[in-house]
Amino acid sequence: MPYLTIICKRSLFIVACWLLSNPLVHAYDFNYSENFETSDPFRPWASNGTYTVNFKGLEQDVPLLGNRYFKLDITLDTASYAYFYIPLSPIPSARGKLNFSGKIHVKEAEGHGSASLGTNVSLSPSPISGVNIIERLSQPSTAWVTQTSDLIAAARMPQALADYGATDKDTGFWTDKVGLYVFGSPGDRIEVYIDELSIKGAVDDPKPYKKSTTEAWASHLVRMESVNSENQSKIDTLKQYLAKASPEKVQLLAGAESAFSEVLHNFKGALKTPARSLQKVSDHWQVLDGLLEDDSSAENIVIFPWPATKKLPNGPRPKDKNMDPLSVRMARGTFEAASFVIRATHRGVSNVAIQPTDLVAADGGVISASNIDIRVVKRWYQSNDGQVNYTPDKHHLSELLLKDDSLVRVDAAAQTNALRVTLPNAPQSYIDITAPAATFPGEASISDAKTLQPFNLVPHYNQQIWLTFHVPDNAKLGLYKGALNIRDADGHANTVNLSLTVLPFTLSQSRLEYGIYYSSVLSKGDKPGFSNAKSSAQIMAELTNMRDHGIKYPTVYEPLANLEKRLTMMKSAGLPTDRLYELGNSGIHLSSSTPEEIQKFKHVAGSVMKVAAKNAFSNVHFYGVDEASLAVLAQERPFFEAVHQLGAKVFTAVNSKASTVDSIAAAGNLLDAPVLAGERTAEEIAAWRSHGASQVFLYANPQVGVEDPEIYRKNFGLGMFAAGYDGAMNFAYQFPFGATWNDFDDPKKRYRDHMFTYPTSDGVIDTVQWEGFREGIDDTRYLATLLDLDPNRTEAEMRAWATSLLGKNRDVAAIRELLIDEILKVLANKKPANPAG
Repeated sequence: MPYLTIICKRSLFIVACWLLSNPLVHAYDFNYSENFETSDPFRPWASNGTYTVNFKGLEQDVPLLGNRYFKLDITLDTASYAYFYIPLSPIPSARGKLNFSGKIHVKEAEGHGSASLGTNVSLSPSPISGVNIIERLSQPSTAWVTQTSDLIAAARMPQALADYGATDKDTGFWTDKVGLYVFGSPGDRIEVYIDELSIKGAVDDPKPYKKSTTEAWASHLVRMESVNSENQSKIDTLKQYLAKASPEKVQLLAGAESAFSEVLHNFKGALKTPARSLQKVSDHWQVLDGLLEDDSSAENIVIFPWPATKKLPNGPRPKDKNMDPLSVRMARGTFEAASFVIRATHRGVSNVAIQPTDLVAADGGVISASNIDIRVVKRWYQSNDGQVNYTPDKHHLSELLLKDDSLVRVDAAAQTNALRVTLPNAPQSYIDITAPAATFPGEASISDAKTLQPFNLVPHYNQQIWLTFHVPDNAKLGLYKGALNIRDADGHANTVNLSLTVLPFTLSQSRLEYGIYYSSVLSKGDKPGFSNAKSSAQIMAELTNMRDHGIKYPTVYEPLANLEKRLTMMKSAGLPTDRLYELGNSGIHLSSSTPEEIQKFKHVAGSVMKVAAKNAFSNVHFYGVDEASLAVLAQERPFFEAVHQLGAKVFTAVNSKASTVDSIAAAGNLLDAPVLAGERTAEEIAAWRSHGASQVFLYANPQVGVEDPEIYRKNFGLGMFAAGYDGAMNFAYQFPFGATWNDFDDPKKRYRDHMFTYPTSDGVIDTVQWEGFREGIDDTRYLATLLDLDPNRTEAEMRAWATSLLGKNRDVAAIRELLIDEILKVLANKKPANPAG
């Protein structure tokens, strides 16, 4: 093998080696190091104001290795950040392995001062770039801290690519700078030392990689020219339609012309075709397509099926679907979701009523109509679409599952929501739940109806109807048939036929563990509430709701005084007692780790353990510092040791940037259940287990609150199983950042409310995303059933199978049907087929 070794100043060396056995095309080894022995390589880069450099250069009083290290002493004048960089010959960072490591020592950090090492990412030949800031250290350290980063993972910028209508196949990924990032407030002084920088790995050879990515970007631009030519044609069609449309149809298409124009303008001016802009165009085109179909419809009411866990657009009905019948297959003792859509094509319809019949089998078996829960899916205005971050924008989204559609009143012209409440000594009224400054009266009472109430159809809107079937444990096996009878104020009648098959097996429990952050606590005086403090009746309804949706282990924030009552309620709700995830009395903080503080913590934790044991709860887990870095986790070791001495365990959410394979050992073997954000690699999950974790949980993939049932079904169901997690602990069942029912009132304007459900005075309002989450849990139960019934299949094989199908973007509901078919084959004593076949 030919080698080329280049030795450069400042201990920089690059070793390039053709690796014929490496799966990378034109792969070579990369090795960079900087030990600051000869000169200062850092250059000023960027800031948002002025700053004073008190010292910048090499020092030698406390070197890590060799004779010298780099020192920066800086005072921020008007700036709140200042960046410095070391230039690199761009390193391909798309695949292979590429790891950064560096030593940092924050000697002094006044006020809000902090510093971090990192890198810069360039997605050349696209104009995209971004910084990779590893972890901001604000506390002066007594020793050097090692900061590491997986530069292949850090180069991933899907949202930035989406803004250009691109994917990771359309451009290159490069690391082109080492960065030193300094932050603070004007007047802060920060003194930081740096030593032992290195970047090592095996990556693509830059020359052929640059050539291929340049060609890929050129092809992308050609495709986008075609897309925008198509959009230009669509805008012409739109203008022609608007010129003849009625005022109500013009209102439905408000903003459409400007959305098309924005996409065309952005592409011509900056090559940008933001995904959100493209989504707006797609949404408007769906509306127009639906209006065109309405215009040609002979009927005023059309009914068509819609997959329950698919996000519903306001477009035309699927051309290849019919409603004869609406069918489900399910096991005894389970819940199953289905849905359909009613659309008024020409004029509004009032007082639409839906009445289910009993489901009847040929042998006389009956499943009562009371086992069919029917709700309207309420579209209302929310602060974002697809993310949990706050925006001031208004997004009209399907979310709430209501028995009484009038509980929430939506004004499409004003883009506002109003909630029906009852105040003491006053009739029912509506309060604003859209304005950021709106107030929520604490004495309000909120109630949904117990049964589905008649509702009105607005013309040209898709009204989704949500069905939840529940098959009793003692139901006879076989096929049942029934119907939904639909009537309106004008006397029109429609029927949706139903078909339900009760499957001949009992569903196994999932092999994954499902918990959830649940922050509600018992209120003083047992008064109903709509934030965290709630009445016992409200909490009991929510615990029951979680049980019915597959959650076994909601966390407990209850203070010690109410802990026994809460544990009694959990048992009454039918939740298991073999785990307890405790947050209300953990008391793990880093303000002081003196022996006295640790002893105080052990006393409180010991009291929790006694209450748990008295109520037959075992495996008590106490919570660490939330979203801690590896450095903070290492500092928590005395508390973690105290927990283990008590016979308990530790769980906590871990900062995503702290969760690198090379750094996990910093937590020692004391973190029993790390809760990891987003998608992590199988290698990383295995690394946590090798360092003492008995369970590895998933959260924030995404956080709770995105009105998309399928993403929760996939990512927290078969996707989570395929990735190798042990379970889920997502945040949160309900967590408002202002008033619970208002998505726009976070005072810090950072986040939307994180809601799987919404509280009422006497119950719970479910959402489409919550139902999607339950379907995901049940998907894993069907998979567990197949594994239990067929010993020839292994978990590893089924993970590979699930990974393959999900990677092909197979519909998750279709994968469920494949699992059912395989179970039936096993039960019929047929030779098991390849489940992917």
